Amino acid sequence: MSRNFLPKITLSVSGRLRLEQLIFAAEDHPAARFLPSEISRAEIIPDDSDELESIVTMGSSVKYRLNWGSAADTRTLVYPEECATDRSHVSVLSPLGAALIGLRAGSRMPYLTIREWMHVVEVESVSRSAPNVAPLFPLTRDAFASDGSGDDPGPSAA
Repeated sequence: MSRNFLPKITLSVSGRLRLEQLIFAAEDHPAARFLPSEISRAEIIPDDSDELESIVTMGSSVKYRLNWGSAADTRTLVYPEECATDRSHVSVLSPLGAALIGLRAGSRMPYLTIREWMHVVEVESVSRSAPNVAPLFPLTRDAFASDGSGDDPGPSAA
């Protein structure tokens, strides 16, 4: 398919570097042949860009449909070593994963399956989960004060 008909894709600086390393390490993998052309036509933006929130990046949860009338499916795009066997993930080294990287909601991307059947994937939505991190300790010294005054002198010798 002509590049003129392909959707715009966007990658972060670090995302591009990691994908290039992955391609080098997996050069014999079928999807690794598709990824270099995607990287070469991608718009590269800074890692801290707010624009990345609406783009399929590694770790994004992607709701998509395939052209043959299947129901919408939602998966998380991951590196091959992170891929779960329960179909909740899609590896970026799979034909579908390579087609999804860098797309936005509403984008449609053609790709060839391993059996070389042409499909088109359409992204319905993209989301990123917030980090699931909670502080282990209170952030203020006041929380440790026994009388609530906040001016505990610390331990003393008996």
